[in-house]
Amino acid sequence: MEPNFQPEIGLNGFEEFEKEVSYVDADNWARFINYVVDILIIYALIFVFAFIGGIIIEITSPGLLIDVDEESMNYKMITYLLFYTIYVLYYTICEGLMGKTLGKFISKTKVIDNDTNVKPTFTIAFIRSLCRLIPLDAISFFFYDAGGWHDRISKTRVVKIAK
Repeated sequence: MEPNFQPEIGLNGFEEFEKEVSYVDADNWARFINYVVDILIIYALIFVFAFIGGIIIEITSPGLLIDVDEESMNYKMITYLLFYTIYVLYYTICEGLMGKTLGKFISKTKVIDNDTNVKPTFTIAFIRSLCRLIPLDAISFFFYDAGGWHDRISKTRVVKIAK
C-alpha cells in the first residue's frame, strides 16, 4: 500500500506542510459488523417513523388505519418507499457528515475518498448509498480485496481508524 499525503492546515488557515498518513483497510468481519449494526439501526428508525406516522394519521384521520389492507399494492409501495428512503438517508447523512455510521463507530472504522483520503463529500456519500441498493452488494466485499461494489463504484474505501 502506498503512503498517502494529507495537507495539514496551520493556525493561520494556510497549508503549512504535508503529513504522511497511511491507512489500513478494514477487514471483512469489521465490515460485516458495520452492516449488521447499521441495518438494525435502520430498522429501529423505520419503526420509530412508522409509529409516529401512525399516531399522526390516527389523530388527523381517526379510524383510517383500521381498514388498511397489508396485501394491497399501495401499502407495499409505501413500506418499500419508507425503507429505501431511510436506508439511503441514513448512510448519506452519516457518511457525508462524519465519514462513518454508528456501525463504523463501534468497529472503529471510517470511509475515505480514494482521491483525497478524507471523508467523502455528500455527493459521493449519496452515490455510495444508492450503490448499496444493488442486489447482493451487502456481501460483495467478501469477493474482492478492495471492498464491495459500493466502494468500487463510488471510489471510496473503509479503513481502520488509527489509535
